[in-house]
Amino acid sequence: MNRFINFCLLGVMIVAAIAVYDMKHRVETASINVARLESDIQMEREAIALLKAEWSHLTQPARLQQLIERYDNYFVLRDVGADQIATVSDIPLRPIDLMPNRNPSLGGFAGGSSSFVQ
Repeated sequence: MNRFINFCLLGVMIVAAIAVYDMKHRVETASINVARLESDIQMEREAIALLKAEWSHLTQPARLQQLIERYDNYFVLRDVGADQIATVSDIPLRPIDLMPNRNPSLGGFAGGSSSFVQ
């Protein structure tokens, strides 16, 4: 009887050792993935910082003014006039559909009524 218990405990110990080794392997793989993702995040942050610096350089008013003066004849730019600014009342309204809906789906209160609200 003691031998049987010892063999069972030995089997449980071997299974536990395999499970611990498998968990260790998974943790190592996960830590490698986390390190890779952190490295990718850092690279993206650096790229964003570089793009922000480039955008800041490209949108400097002095630089834009030089470009406007250099290509003035090509673009023929002029100042915005008051007649180019519209108001909300200048926007046309959406056309109204006067044709009745021949196939109302679930008119009224979920189809229980004959009335149909559009």
